[in-house]
Amino acid sequence: MQLVLALSYPDSIKALPKLVIQGLGLFDANMREFVEMFYQYTEPQIVVSREFEQPFGWSATPLNVALRATLNWYRQRYISAESNRLANPNFKVHHTL
Repeated sequence: MQLVLALSYPDSIKALPKLVIQGLGLFDANMREFVEMFYQYTEPQIVVSREFEQPFGWSATPLNVALRATLNWYRQRYISAESNRLANPNFKVHHTL
């Protein structure tokens, strides 16, 4: 839900029912695996960072702050790449991860 709010596109993201994903799993191994891990998207996930925070003095970034920073980074990269592509038809984007 926080991702939807951060994107500011509340109507553009829709969830597929589990039954549909199970049906897709009949034809696609990745979807079959996704069905197996489906509980991760329906059950609350509790992350305790205390054991890391105490010795290193760092704290976890709040999810809404991390999402906004990540989305802004992608938007800047996309806009920059798109501007270069429009200015120079031979421009190629090289993705590095």
